[in-house]
Amino acid sequence: MAHRLESVSITDFRSIGGTVTVPLDAQMVLLYGPNGTGKTSVLSAIELALTGSVDAMRRVDGNFLQHLVHRGSSHAEISVTGRLPGYTDSQSWSLSSQDKGWPAAGILQGPDASYYSERCYLAQATLGRLLEIYESNERSHESALTRFVNDVLRLDSLQSLIEGLHEARDIRNTRHLVPEFAALERELKANSSDEERVRVALASLQAELDAIASEAVASLEQLNITSDEPLQQAFDLALHETESLSDERTLTELTRHRREIDDMRRQLASARQASKENDFGVLEVRAADSASALDVWARSSGSAIDAVLDEIRSDFPSLPSAAETSPADALNRALESVKGELERARSARKVDDERLSAESELDGRIQQQHSRLAVIDERTSTDLAGAAEIARVLTEAVPHTHDSTCILCGRDYAEVSDEPLSAHIARRAAQLTEQADRLSALAQARMEATEELNRATNSLTLLRAQILSSAAKSELISRAARMESWMTRLQDLATEADRGTVLARTSNEARRLLLTARRDAEALASIRESASRTSDALRLPHVGDFEPVSDLLGRLSTHVHSAISETERRISARKLLEQLQRRWRQVSTDLENSRKEQRSIVQHATELVGARDLFEENRGIARQVVRTSTEVRQSIISTVFNDSLNKVWRDLFVRLAPHEPFVPIFDVSEDVADQSPRLKTAYRGGGNGGSPGAMLSAGNLNTAALTLFLALHLSTSDRLPFLVLDDPVQSMDDVHISQFAALLRTLSKQHGKQIIVAVHERALFDYLSLELSPAFPDDRLITVELKKHASGTTAAEPTYHHWHEDPVRASA
Repeated sequence: MAHRLESVSITDFRSIGGTVTVPLDAQMVLLYGPNGTGKTSVLSAIELALTGSVDAMRRVDGNFLQHLVHRGSSHAEISVTGRLPGYTDSQSWSLSSQDKGWPAAGILQGPDASYYSERCYLAQATLGRLLEIYESNERSHESALTRFVNDVLRLDSLQSLIEGLHEARDIRNTRHLVPEFAALERELKANSSDEERVRVALASLQAELDAIASEAVASLEQLNITSDEPLQQAFDLALHETESLSDERTLTELTRHRREIDDMRRQLASARQASKENDFGVLEVRAADSASALDVWARSSGSAIDAVLDEIRSDFPSLPSAAETSPADALNRALESVKGELERARSARKVDDERLSAESELDGRIQQQHSRLAVIDERTSTDLAGAAEIARVLTEAVPHTHDSTCILCGRDYAEVSDEPLSAHIARRAAQLTEQADRLSALAQARMEATEELNRATNSLTLLRAQILSSAAKSELISRAARMESWMTRLQDLATEADRGTVLARTSNEARRLLLTARRDAEALASIRESASRTSDALRLPHVGDFEPVSDLLGRLSTHVHSAISETERRISARKLLEQLQRRWRQVSTDLENSRKEQRSIVQHATELVGARDLFEENRGIARQVVRTSTEVRQSIISTVFNDSLNKVWRDLFVRLAPHEPFVPIFDVSEDVADQSPRLKTAYRGGGNGGSPGAMLSAGNLNTAALTLFLALHLSTSDRLPFLVLDDPVQSMDDVHISQFAALLRTLSKQHGKQIIVAVHERALFDYLSLELSPAFPDDRLITVELKKHASGTTAAEPTYHHWHEDPVRASA
């Protein structure tokens, strides 16, 4: 069963308001309507339903889908009925705009959708740009002309082969196409870098080994060790010979003796200085006098200070006593605590007084808002509720009041007043509108007053929760008075506290000096005995009975420093030797590993170079295939365009424009590198002309575009037998129109095309209706006239034209 569109139903789509149903179940459908009635909208709705897009709109506005719903409507809907590819019976499909837009795809899928948009439907906007579209110098395989070439010549496979191997012609493109080759190149580069890195590392490691050998010889000389053995054996021998030495233990002992000698020399200097400066008798008298003065102060002023501090400590338990710090410090810390608490109490009283004042102010504001609400309610009660709605109804009734008869009750208003009824209704509507405005203003004022009253009430509730109770306020006043009393007493005792602090400091210093003098005198006797023991431990000559202690300590210090320096030198040399041995082993291991890595890198480089050479050989084969395929494709295109498409286009154009000397054609270049056909014109008498835009008149240029579309439609496979033309007759004279009508009749009757044509001229519509009327049984013509109602809705009035046998011919 042949494919056919049977009907389309459209609701609120573009310029179409409301719902219209256009029947299409005929071999020929004529659609008529003045400009703006929705002819193009009907054809655009069919394209959108079939393909999911409207190409003519998409070319000028990428967001065209957002503007397809009729102004003032929330959504649009399209329903198509027909027999389409993939379905054996007649089916119906519906699609509608949703919150997120139109569906992404139409009824037809893939090639069928593109075929309809480019070969079956010629939009009015596309007709004027058709030559421009096919004259474009696009080289992309997605251009309209390229798609046509591949479709008509069945060159998809060959084109895919050329495009698939095109990247092999340029090594940069090959890297993107074959990631493995790019990875191979990167690996070759990385391998070369690794080879250079290993070479540098080998030289560096060898130089480091030579440097270690030089340092090792110097370290062996410091240990007084010579050896003709290899370096590794020399390391082992030197470390074995120095293994029995107890240098670390000896250094520890010498360091301890040096510390003891330094302590004895300091004690000796301190004892001598104390014996010169201090007189035990004077120190003892000074200590006794200062202790007595402190005791007298403690029994008088000190007792009074302790009493005040004990009393204050009942409120401030963490305060220290005078004995724990000093009298002045204890009194100052107590005074700071009392002052801080007094300030807090005074501040709390001040805040409470401010809250009482704010409470009185909020009470006044609440009373004021209550009074305001009462006045507003009194004024509101005098106005009519719902005045705005009544005024609106009366205003809408005025245009419908043509005499004195009331349209609501039916009575004659002239019986009660000489004033016209329409004037009375208008005046009453104005009064009610004024009342409505006054009610709106009062409602706004009442809302504001209510909000202000609620805010004041909430603020008063929160404020009263923060005001102090009578008991709390009395306690606060009592505490402030107690703090003031304590602060006065503390300030009166400040001078005595300072004097007590001075007396305590003087007594402690005198006692410390007396104890230090006694301790230094005892140390002089023990220093000689300690120095003698240290000399014996160091195995030095016996200490003489009359050798001064200072000389003895100097001799001991010189010996110890010399022994420490020698021991540290030997320890450093042995540690350096151990470090050199570890470095020697590590560098030797690294050197051997680097040599192994170098051999591996060289072997891998050989494998990579072989793989690269094989790839280049295969790429050369691919380039040859591309060149051969391109030549074959060019030969096919040249033959078909010159012998097939140009012939069909010429026949159609000459049929519609028999007197035009220049005929548009596609010119195919002989250059293999440039396979894109270009539009030009040929002179009928021989020779070439310029582009169609330069050689043809406006009318014939329109004819050239129309016949090009028909030639493209007839040259491709008969995938969809639809031919939809939107106002194709532009700038055509009567001869062109007559020939065009005959051409449409041929396409419909002989080629089985379902043709849908939209026109905006009444005379042309009537002429085509006559020319395309049914010519045989089962042939049918549908004419549809679109109209716009005053309300903005669109109506479609179809007429079915059936074949009727000519009575004259029948009687004959």
